[in-house]
Amino acid sequence: MDKKEKMLLVKKQLSESWKCDIAAFDSKQNIFMETQDTFFQMVTFGQNVVMRADKLMVDWCYEKFNSTPASFIMDSDLDRVLV
Repeated sequence: MDKKEKMLLVKKQLSESWKCDIAAFDSKQNIFMETQDTFFQMVTFGQNVVMRADKLMVDWCYEKFNSTPASFIMDSDLDRVLV
């Protein structure tokens, strides 16, 4: 199994457990999903970030990270974004 096949397998598994379309992980836009079973989860495969958050937090996530590149969310000092 090569890297591309492994990535597809992981995306399929996530889409099943997160109950979302597998295309969410390849979108160019950040994706925000409300969930009742998890306070917060986030994953990226490079182009975007897919976030799952409790209903109390999902709007805040959208407000803070909707237009923020995935690479900045994962690798940068977020103090400027979170203020």
